[in-house]
This record gives sequence, C-alpha cells and structure tokens, in this order.
Amino acid sequence: MLNSKIVASNIVYRGLNIGIVFFINILLSRLAGVNGYGVLSLLIANAGIFNLLSGFGADSGITYHSASGKLSPSKILGFILSIVLFQAGALALTEFGFRAISGHFFLFRENELAYGWLGLVFLLSISITEKYAALLTGKQHFSLVSKGLLISNCCMLIVFSIFYFVMDSKSLFFYFTAYIILNLLQAVLMIMAYHVWNKNPVLIEKPTRADIKLFFSYSFFAFLINVIQFLAYRVDYWLLDHYKGGEELGWYSLAVRLAQLFWIIPLLLAGFIFPVAAKQQNNNNNDKKMHALIRVMNMVNIIAGISLFFLIPFLVPFLFGKEYENTVSLFQVLLPGILLFCNATILAAFFGGKGKLIINFWGSLLCLASVFLLDILLIPSEGMKGAAVASTIGYTITAFYFMVIYCYSYKVSITKLLLPEKNDWNSILNIFRRPN
Repeated sequence: MLNSKIVASNIVYRGLNIGIVFFINILLSRLAGVNGYGVLSLLIANAGIFNLLSGFGADSGITYHSASGKLSPSKILGFILSIVLFQAGALALTEFGFRAISGHFFLFRENELAYGWLGLVFLLSISITEKYAALLTGKQHFSLVSKGLLISNCCMLIVFSIFYFVMDSKSLFFYFTAYIILNLLQAVLMIMAYHVWNKNPVLIEKPTRADIKLFFSYSFFAFLINVIQFLAYRVDYWLLDHYKGGEELGWYSLAVRLAQLFWIIPLLLAGFIFPVAAKQQNNNNNDKKMHALIRVMNMVNIIAGISLFFLIPFLVPFLFGKEYENTVSLFQVLLPGILLFCNATILAAFFGGKGKLIINFWGSLLCLASVFLLDILLIPSEGMKGAAVASTIGYTITAFYFMVIYCYSYKVSITKLLLPEKNDWNSILNIFRRPN
C-alpha cells in the first residue's frame, strides 16, 4: 500500500493547488465580471456532462483495471485513444446539429464558429487530462498527477495575473481562449507525466471483444453513477440559468466553487482509497482506519467551516469585489451540506473499490432526486437562494445515506464514526503504509 510520506507530499501538493486555483478564480471573476463568470461556469458544466455521457465511465474503468492489473497498459491506452476519438466526433456532430436547431452551440451558447472550435479543444483537454490522471492513479503514481496539475495551475495563475495587473481589459472571447489553451497545456502535462516522466512507452494495443466486455462490465455501471451524480451537482446551474439568467448564476456558481474547496482533501483521500480497495477487495480489516479517517476529516472541516462562516462576509468583497456580495449568504447556506457530503465522497470511493457499486448507484440517485425536486420547487420563486437550500438539503440526505449504510455494514454507530478519538492520526497513516 502507500507510504505515509507519499500521502503527506500529495496533501502538500493538493494544498498548493487549492491556493492557486482559488487565486485563479479571483482573477477570472474580476476579469470576466458576474455575467461572464456565469458563462464560463456553464461551459464547464456543459463540457463536464458531455464528457461523462460520451466517455461511458471510462475514467473509473481505467483506474479500476489499471489498479487491479486485469488489463495491460497497452490495451488501456487503446481504450483511451478510441474513446477520445469517439468523443471528438460525437461533439462535432452534436454541436453543429444543436446549432442548426437552436442557433447556437451547446457548450458555449454562442453561434460564431470560433466558439465551436474552442468548445472542441476544451472537451478534448479535460477528457485527456482525466483519462491519463486515472491511468496514473490506478498505478498509484499520485505525485505525478499532483505535480502535473500544480505546474499547469501555476502557468494559469501567471498568465491571468499578467492579464489583470499588466494588460488592458480584453474581450470575453480573449479570456475564454486563454483559459482553454491553458487547459490544453494541462492535458499535455498529463501525457508527459505518464510517458516521459514515468517512462512508459507509447504502446497501443487493440482491445479484444473479451477485453471490451471486461472493461465496460465495470465502467458502464460506474458511468451511470457518475452521470447521475454529475447531474445532481449541475442541474441547479441549468435551472437557475433558465429561470433567472447569467447574473444570478454567476453569484451562485462562485458560492459553489468556494464551498466545494472543502471537497479537495476528501477527493484526494478518495483517490488513494479507491485503487487500494480495488487491489485488496477481500481485506476487511480497514474498518477502524476508515473510522479514524472520517473522524479527523470532520473535526478539521467543522473548525474550518465555522471560521469561514463568519469570515466570508469580509473575504468575498475584499477578494472578488463588491459586485459579488450576494455570494456570501449563498456560501453560508451551502456550507453544512458541503461539509457533510465529504463523508459520502470517501465512503463512495471505498465501496467503489470493493466493487459494491450498487450502493453508490442508489446514493447518487437519491442525491439527484432530492436536489432536482427541491430545485424545481424553489428556484422559480427563490432563485439562487432556493438553489442553495436545495443543494445543501440534498447533500445532507446523501451523506447520511452513505454513513448509515457503512455503519450498518461494519456494525458501528454514527457517533463513533464522527466523534474524534485518541490515536486517530496514526490509524490514518497506517491505511497508506506499505506492509512489511
């Protein structure tokens, strides 16, 4: 398993990435304005759902099969190439068909051809980045993923700092183009991390029918779960944009981005847990370690959450400008659900690695159903405040679903799962230590 030194170094990398991405968001929000920031948020949401739908859960399948060793790296590369080419063709057909019907492209909601090309480059960038990151994660090369993301984020921060502090104001198209080119750089760095830094040859083997069946037997179910969960994360964006427009979406999307910073560390830990659980599916000795991991995470989150609840009214206007003051109350409403959902993130990774995807499926479906129904009820009348209330309730319900299932399966109480105990930190480090 993982050495605790690897865990510590990756937490440092992730912490640096959090800070850098935070400052990038400050610069982007000021350069683009509320409405432009809403347009960019919608682009990211649209590209994300298209990537999920056209990728058929490939990212989860890549990590799972890379970790388990059931498919050779050359065959996994064959899957990556095939899926990326399919996604490019599918987006081209979708975009021009969507434009012919609605008068604008799907990803960007603009009709100029240049926006269509930008959308294609953006999709390919995030697709390649995620697939190579999944491949590296399956091989437990977490540091290479973190370093690649850190380098690309540093480049993005430098570029947008120059735009903000040195250059005169430019058009939204200019800023969008720069953002997408820098995302393409991130994809290139992920490819280099695997083939150059990790010295893996570019050997691509065509998968057989048996390989395809094996790959998609896992990834297709994971695909359904990921699509459902992504819709739960982003259905509020589409409904808010439809009912209230880009300005409220801009305020709300910034609140979501700020609140979801609390998910960075749980996602990092989930990235460790998933391949380890996949590699040791018959090992049932991780219950106490899982308890310790969740207890410490919740303790840290509660302290940080309470602090930010009272500091955010001062931080948002100072960092993002007074035009984003409406973001403050939205962040405060989202915070409880976001913090509780950190538990669901870790437990879903654990269940996924154990192959118990049915638990994750019902959890994601519960999350989508609760968020969507509340959005339909609240957004038309309450707008962005209704969206925030719907999300925090939906995330809370889902978090308790995962905790109840886990506690029932491992015969512990929820209070024992959540309240800190002595030696929790040592137990957490033992999860990642290599056996003697």
